[in-house]
Amino acid sequence: PTAKSTAGARALMQLMPETAAAVMRVKKLEPEKLFEPELNIRLGTKHLRDLLDQYKGDKVAVIASYNAGAHNVNRWKKIYGGLARDEFVECIPFGETRDYVKKVLAAEAVYRRLYSLK
Repeated sequence: PTAKSTAGARALMQLMPETAAAVMRVKKLEPEKLFEPELNIRLGTKHLRDLLDQYKGDKVAVIASYNAGAHNVNRWKKIYGGLARDEFVECIPFGETRDYVKKVLAAEAVYRRLYSLK
């Protein structure tokens, strides 16, 4: 719960203070509040829900947006939106985000197999 990235993302859900403020629909949020696990998880899951709605369930866009921001993903979708999913992922220009998307999708596949989900 006390994790902080070099970019400034905080706690369990690795939320940026600006993102958390936007999710709460407030102008500013005290960044240290994000270290409160209940608040951090509530805001992180709300942010994921908002992204799922925004991208109509497009998991690649949601995962990439959670890591790199919607403004970047929207730009990439304009450029690479016609590509197949795996090609789109490979065209993500931020190495950290590209790797993050691959890791999350791989983990999802493992959990689906472990729990026999379709």
